[in-house]
Amino acid sequence: MTESKRASNGDKIFKTLNPEAAAQLKASLANTAPVLSQYISEFVFNDIFGQPGMSLKQKEIITLTVLLTLGNTNYQLRVHLQSALNIGITKAEIMATFVQCLPYAGFPRVLTAVQIATDVFAHSSAK
Repeated sequence: MTESKRASNGDKIFKTLNPEAAAQLKASLANTAPVLSQYISEFVFNDIFGQPGMSLKQKEIITLTVLLTLGNTNYQLRVHLQSALNIGITKAEIMATFVQCLPYAGFPRVLTAVQIATDVFAHSSAK
């Protein structure tokens, strides 16, 4: 697959998950680091999210888990929480995922993720 085809396919997947974040990311990187936008489209969304074997919902649950566990990923966590809601992952499923992380990531990271999720839920039009 050519680079432009990879980017185009990755953009399509990103827009399926979170059209607002996709547009904001492209715009914010256009003048300063357009290559990062290209890498995100090609690698993250085409090569990784585009892989067969798991649904987008499963991939988003894993992404939320990793972001929570890493900590210090508030912006990305917000983006992926909204993406999860956009593709039909429920608030209850998100909270259950966070609780499952508790013994492995600890209270501080789980509580931070819950606080961020609460804010995203309050401002999201997704149900």
